[in-house]
Amino acid sequence: MQRMGVDYLWLEHPEFLFRNQKPWARYWPHYRATPSNKILCDKLIRELHEICRQTDCANLILPLGIGQHMDHQILFQAGITLLHGKNCTCRILFYEETPYALFPFLLTYRLKKTGIKCTFLFGQHGQTGSTSQLSSKDIFRLWSNIPSLGIHRAIIKPWAFLLVTWFNFYTRYLMKPSSGFFDHHPPFPKVCDITQFIDRKLFVISAYTSQLAGPMVDEQRIKTGLSAYASTLGMPKGSFGERYWTTPGPNIS
Repeated sequence: MQRMGVDYLWLEHPEFLFRNQKPWARYWPHYRATPSNKILCDKLIRELHEICRQTDCANLILPLGIGQHMDHQILFQAGITLLHGKNCTCRILFYEETPYALFPFLLTYRLKKTGIKCTFLFGQHGQTGSTSQLSSKDIFRLWSNIPSLGIHRAIIKPWAFLLVTWFNFYTRYLMKPSSGFFDHHPPFPKVCDITQFIDRKLFVISAYTSQLAGPMVDEQRIKTGLSAYASTLGMPKGSFGERYWTTPGPNIS
């Protein structure tokens, strides 16, 4: 954060692996309302609401949960609760996380799972003439991408049999979109051009050495991946971008 030159507040909530002894539960197809997850989610809702109130925050940016990481899904759930709350004074945006967003079918699956209409055709993701209906092909493509993420390998090997059993059991559930997240206000995409900030972004990413694995192993691979991702957003070659999903609300522009 110091490298970015921004103010920050550490809320002192440990990552999933430091508060849970079940590594296989770190990635899950939906938000698990376990007692511990619910306590954390409720606390985050109160803390985020207070932060927005005290700082007069215009935008609250939270993860979309593309990689199914439980920490990201807890924050997504907190954001949805705030979005439906009457006292929310800020606009809530859900960002597409890397490296997960670098895998098109992980992204497609998450968008459909949250009820966002999308399409995957010639590298383009959008809403026009698209569907949010999940198919068995979406599920297969989702899981065929997971081994490519280096951060998953340590989990997949020892839990291979359990994962296969779990996958077969949940296939029917996975194919059902989770309706009601955005109520009657479907989110719309907002693409931001970050080309002029890409070197600064790479500099900051390099500080998180524990996260540099798979497609994020070095600066060149990160840059190549981000460039390819930008092309799926319809951006010109050589540029870089990020996409957020938001709904009509306070302070919208």
